[in-house]
Amino acid sequence: MSLELRASLTEAHGKPTDARSLFSKAAQAEIGLGYHEAPASIRPVGETEAASMMAIGRWTDAIAAYERALHERPQSGFALYGIALCRENAVETDSAVKAYDDFLAVWKDADSTLPQKSHAREFVGAHPAGR
Repeated sequence: MSLELRASLTEAHGKPTDARSLFSKAAQAEIGLGYHEAPASIRPVGETEAASMMAIGRWTDAIAAYERALHERPQSGFALYGIALCRENAVETDSAVKAYDDFLAVWKDADSTLPQKSHAREFVGAHPAGR
């Protein structure tokens, strides 16, 4: 977790190459922990890296990090929502609609009042041509 924190701080200080290296080391360390139930960390390193990339508007890098996180936790609603949000912010409307549809399918049984679900439904509803 300390590597994750250092990577996030490095990114916040405008050093994306150094941050990417630290996130990579953090991901390898996370894999080295092995499988634990419940997980040893709150969220996969890839999701933290993606959030860091989103904070500075690096949508493509954030999507790549979320996709790596999906390898650790397939069908993670958090990663799927992140991908959709990145595509929306990158003005990739059709891809965003599909990504939000994927997210909504995975979270179909989640609380319908969650802000992520509300936002996804609103975006999809406002862009019917993307379906």
